[in-house]
Amino acid sequence: MSFSNIKSFIKENWAAFVTLLLGFGQLYLFTCCLQQTARLLKHSDKVNTFLMILYGSWLLTLVLSIIFPTIIISHQAYKIKNYQRQINDSHLKGVNRI
Repeated sequence: MSFSNIKSFIKENWAAFVTLLLGFGQLYLFTCCLQQTARLLKHSDKVNTFLMILYGSWLLTLVLSIIFPTIIISHQAYKIKNYQRQINDSHLKGVNRI
């Protein structure tokens, strides 16, 4: 596989890579949150700021991993609809010429 093939593959599938990275980040942050929660429940009785930031980061990645693919899919559907409209318009213009 040449560099141009890899480059075109990444260019076509960049949204999938970003979504995959968000998913892995979300899993990593969630396991860190659970580990820190277990540690704090055992050793402390106050709320830790670090834990709140960790859970906030996890919630942010959760929201992004839901919103990002939705935006990409809706944008692709919009582009497909525009292409279909252009094709239909060109066919109608061709029919009117005959």
